[in-house]
Amino acid sequence: MPTDLVHSIISTVAYFDLFDYPLTYPELYRYLWRSPKTTLAEVIQTAKQLDQLVELDGFVMFKNRSTLATIRKQRYIESELKFNKRRWYIWLLTLLPGVEAILLVNTFSYHNVRTESDIDLLIVSRPHTIWATRFYTTVVAKLLRVRPRPNKSQDALCLSFYATPQGLPKLTDLQSHPNDAMEAYWIAQAMPVYDPRHYVQQIVNSKWLNTVLPNNQPITQHINRCIKHTWLHTIMHALGRLLLWNGVLKIVQLWIMPKQLKQLSGPLETSSVVLTDDLLKFHTRDPRPELLASWHNKIQVYSR
Repeated sequence: MPTDLVHSIISTVAYFDLFDYPLTYPELYRYLWRSPKTTLAEVIQTAKQLDQLVELDGFVMFKNRSTLATIRKQRYIESELKFNKRRWYIWLLTLLPGVEAILLVNTFSYHNVRTESDIDLLIVSRPHTIWATRFYTTVVAKLLRVRPRPNKSQDALCLSFYATPQGLPKLTDLQSHPNDAMEAYWIAQAMPVYDPRHYVQQIVNSKWLNTVLPNNQPITQHINRCIKHTWLHTIMHALGRLLLWNGVLKIVQLWIMPKQLKQLSGPLETSSVVLTDDLLKFHTRDPRPELLASWHNKIQVYSR
């Protein structure tokens, strides 16, 4: 068996094992970490020969993790229930001034949420309107009481990431280092819910992502999670341009923003909070160091 292909397979299964998520063979091929030149048939053949792995109900996982097949099925159902519960609210956000696209990110994008999970969104705004777009989407979500609150995040809409079309290519700059699997899979798994301009193609089309995930393809809109652009969107967006006072609303938001967020803000590569005119990221804690360390430990354990 090719040593580099075996290492890629073990690395990929180990990464998704961190999130209790077994893979189908096509998913294993698609998300194969730093994949050598190979085919789906070769990946299947090699994986079947590895003593560390087992196949159950069409999913591939480590032998001592056979319960993951059931967990994946349960979380898929939970994801659908959550999306159907909040679909109307997400549709409402698509009508607001400056909103050009909304994508599901993190575990929700690949149907792997827990009951207590919230719904993470990446909102793409019109050029030069990112602060105004954040203002209106945040205000509406707050008025509808669908934002996360202290000790209550279940089913909430987490509006912690915004980008302009000019900012989308900079998403890869958020990587902590060239082997930042979390950032790579976060970008690769972004699922468009409302994306009439097909920004998802722009998101995944980067040299770095194609290097670490060479077999990856953009996720297409799932019919159950697709909000179509209609004449109502055209009218509301045209009227909304009159309200896109980006400079004024930026000053207002920075004035009322918690001091902690402003103190944590900094460069794309190193900061958990990013406050620029092309990218807005609001995370007070970066889980990547711990998760990436756990990932490397798993690779070592299962490579023996």
